[in-house]
Amino acid sequence: MRIGIALATGLAIALLALSPPARAEDLPAPTKKYLAMLKLDPSILAGLDQELKLPAGWLDAAKKEPAAQILGTWTPQEWRDMTQALKLRYPEVRLDYTRSSRDNRQVQMLVAYKQGRRLADVISSFSSVYEDLMALHGLVDLRDLPNFKNIAPGAYAKDGSWIGERNTYWCMAYNTDLVKKQDLPKEWEDLITNPFWKGKLALSNAPAGWLPAIWRAKGEDYGRRFLTRIFTEVKPIRRNEGRDATAQLTAAGEQAASVPSSDYRAKEFSDRGAPIGFHCPSIVPAAPAQLGLLAGGKSEHNAKIFLNWLLSKEGQISMHAVVSEVPVHKDFQTAAFLPYPDEVLDKSKTIIEDDFDMKLLDRIQKLWTLGWDNELK
Repeated sequence: MRIGIALATGLAIALLALSPPARAEDLPAPTKKYLAMLKLDPSILAGLDQELKLPAGWLDAAKKEPAAQILGTWTPQEWRDMTQALKLRYPEVRLDYTRSSRDNRQVQMLVAYKQGRRLADVISSFSSVYEDLMALHGLVDLRDLPNFKNIAPGAYAKDGSWIGERNTYWCMAYNTDLVKKQDLPKEWEDLITNPFWKGKLALSNAPAGWLPAIWRAKGEDYGRRFLTRIFTEVKPIRRNEGRDATAQLTAAGEQAASVPSSDYRAKEFSDRGAPIGFHCPSIVPAAPAQLGLLAGGKSEHNAKIFLNWLLSKEGQISMHAVVSEVPVHKDFQTAAFLPYPDEVLDKSKTIIEDDFDMKLLDRIQKLWTLGWDNELK
């Protein structure tokens, strides 16, 4: 379970008292711009100088390496905007970024790696091939990153095999013109018991992120009954377009609501004026997006300097300002960084982190596939 909001706020206050505040005049122009955009005082970056200190020899080693290849989900423009301060801080560091599809950054990457070819150094959102990479000893231990210690609980692997890029709350997006507040489910099971949802709820073809949390909270028997009833009784609209596109279709009125939907993507569409809201039943599924570093590469220091900067307060502020993603820095686990804090931090709800139990996900996936193919009875 995630660290509580009151505790996180208390920790932040304590650290501000112990660390010298960041001075606005010492910050790169992009960082100043993002602080102003988010209406944050520079003091929120207290301790940044220490976070940006690198182990001896890292920069010299990076200069001798080729550019680190990074496969991610940000658009090229988002990447450029997000990393402006990084380039000013470390002009020696070389990075080549490519926006990639799920297949490219997972399946194709793994196949190439097994063949001794490298499509990337830094990979993101690779949970489906995580166990394969671990079996190949294919992931670098990232616990030597100075900012590894600043990651919030639940947003990193204890063995250092991955770190969180962002934290995402996977609940439901709904069309505010089509759904009344009283029909929003207090419990996930209300999607089954409330006849309103029959034929109106869309599912994106992705059980990861949200269903493992329900399984962990309620148990295997409940999870199996819940998923079976969703497919056999609710008769959901099946969407293969991907989670973001499915949320956009909800905003367009193609369906009343969609599951799972991320908080930051729903907020993005809402900010554009779309009639879309975000709602979490009493179990709030949370999942960090993984970042990993493939072993055996020639650009390890370039990659690690990037990853350490991204985990710093400056990197997290830059990412949040550009793409509205929820930071994983332990000092930023507050309402100020959540697109829908009232939905996520409601004291009547329980946040459950996805711990990337691949054996559990495999069991869920098999049942999910049967349901998707109309083979559940």
